[in-house]
Amino acid sequence: MPVFEIQAPDGRTFEIDAPDQGAALQALGSIARPRAETPGPGLIDTGIDIAKSFGSGVVRGAAQLAGMGGDIAQAGESGLQAMAKAGLSGRREAVAAMPAWMRGIHEKPAPDVSSAAIMRGIDNATGLPVTSREPETMPGHFARTIGEFAPNAIGGGGSIPFRVGVGVVAPAVASEAAGQLTKGKPSEGLARIAGALAGGVGGGMAAAAVNNRRSMIPGMSGPSSRIMEKAVTPDAERRLAELGPDAMLLDASPDTLRWAQAVATRPGEGMAPVIDAVTRRNQGTNARLGLEMDQTLGRPQSPEAFIRSNDEQLAQFQPLYEQVTQLNEPVHLQHVWDQLRVAVLQQSGETQRVLRQIEDMIAPVFREEGSRGVPGQRMLRTNPREVLHVRQELDQLHGRLGDSPKAQREVSEYRRLVDEALGEAVPDLKIIDQSYANLMREREALQRGSQIFDTGKEAIRPEDLIRERQGMTLPQREAMRYGAVAEFDRRVGTSMNDLQALRSSVMSAGDWNPAKMAEVFGGRETQRIMNAIDREAAFREAYNKIAQNSQTAQRLESLRTLDREAPDPRDLRGATLTGLALSGGKKVVDAVRNRIDDARVGRVSADLGRALTTTGNDRDALVRAIREAQRRRKNGSNATRDMLVRALMNAQAAR
Repeated sequence: MPVFEIQAPDGRTFEIDAPDQGAALQALGSIARPRAETPGPGLIDTGIDIAKSFGSGVVRGAAQLAGMGGDIAQAGESGLQAMAKAGLSGRREAVAAMPAWMRGIHEKPAPDVSSAAIMRGIDNATGLPVTSREPETMPGHFARTIGEFAPNAIGGGGSIPFRVGVGVVAPAVASEAAGQLTKGKPSEGLARIAGALAGGVGGGMAAAAVNNRRSMIPGMSGPSSRIMEKAVTPDAERRLAELGPDAMLLDASPDTLRWAQAVATRPGEGMAPVIDAVTRRNQGTNARLGLEMDQTLGRPQSPEAFIRSNDEQLAQFQPLYEQVTQLNEPVHLQHVWDQLRVAVLQQSGETQRVLRQIEDMIAPVFREEGSRGVPGQRMLRTNPREVLHVRQELDQLHGRLGDSPKAQREVSEYRRLVDEALGEAVPDLKIIDQSYANLMREREALQRGSQIFDTGKEAIRPEDLIRERQGMTLPQREAMRYGAVAEFDRRVGTSMNDLQALRSSVMSAGDWNPAKMAEVFGGRETQRIMNAIDREAAFREAYNKIAQNSQTAQRLESLRTLDREAPDPRDLRGATLTGLALSGGKKVVDAVRNRIDDARVGRVSADLGRALTTTGNDRDALVRAIREAQRRRKNGSNATRDMLVRALMNAQAAR
């Protein structure tokens, strides 16, 4: 039977078997009727298809992720087989050349754990086309692809919206769009992989750009937020805690201080608050340090007042001495006199002269007639009151012989002998003597306390000071403390304008002065004083650097950095002047640009000025906000670095 090729009115061509042309035309009429238009799916049907396709895609994505290892193994096996077919190398030789851990994989047949096998297993287990279902609408195709990428939202850096947007939606939409454009072509697979890579990396870069531009600290602009996040170092909380509630955020690190210098240099809203804040704090140095001393050591007592009180107490002993020496018990000094007479003959020079003075004290020569002696002869003293006076004269003589140690030793020896004889005659006198001596030692301890900060050859060694204090009574220790506190107060008063000098004078001589202060004041009190001096020295340094213009070079560098750190999206610097007919047009543009720049940097400076001068609870709350901002921005940066890994996962999902 002949075959007739006939073109229908709608342009379609048919080949019809018929006995003749008339029969062919008749047959054409029955088979070439216009096709009825098939209505597209409705909104409900599309929604159902999207839901089913997305669910199928999620299962497919999980299977692809689970079967990634098996897919890699299959790819390796396919490569070996391809090499063998091409004659490049036998499979056995290729496997033998592999490392041991890879060779074990290919020498033994492994179970099929590829993603395709897992998906077949799911469909077989459920009896439904869970993974093999084909979408019925275009939105369904996109929904299934998005579902396949859903595992990328699990784990990684960034928030959940970030991971969904960058790791799932962006690469999925890009991959499916590329696949639809190349559908049915050999390049479709590569197009889908390229789309997934481009979508993932591009979305991550866009998110990172937005993350870097926005402010992470409530109430601050983006540039100000970035500056504070970089300037507040990890040990800021520790440093601020050491400096106390009066410390400002600008004291937290060298970088925060540098930014305070920059803000204080540029006229604007931020300049005055920073300078005013550090100036007010500097004016309160004396009050803070004085209060710290009073609370730690007690209010200092004037050494002169202590000595006056000591003198008044010593004066009260005179009546007691007169009372006990009114007794008529004689004092026996004959043995003292005999020893003295021999010593005078044995000594010479200054020592002999001093001994003859002692002779005149113990046995004076009577020059006038009287009831007690013969003129021209010596009479040994026996009256307790007179002998007490001799002892006092010996004390005074000892003090005048500072340059004659040998003569001093002789005076000390005869003073001891006279004192013993006087004590035997008047026993109550020793009790008074002990009390009197204690008061004198308190005065000596006061003087000794004022010397603990001395340096050089006269410096007291810590071990010597400890040994001295072990032999002191409690009042004597307190007297030494009064002397040390008074000397410390004097040094603070004379060095208030140079806190570094004060610090050096108190903490000089290595560890000696701190050790001696700890012995006299107490370890905790000493540490508190040193911390206060360190704190005020740091405050003074900040004041000098900010308000006294002592770091011009650093300020200028910080100003340049400040301009760079506050970019303006409407910056006109790159604008072309094409179309400006007159040179005056450029001046107008420059003026507008400068006004915008000034306003932009002014806003940043105002933000920084407020932040850097916060104190107390407000400062601590701001530091916590900065820490949270640093954490969030770091997570965003980590998520950006994860984009390459995610892109590789996207490629796996797009195969």
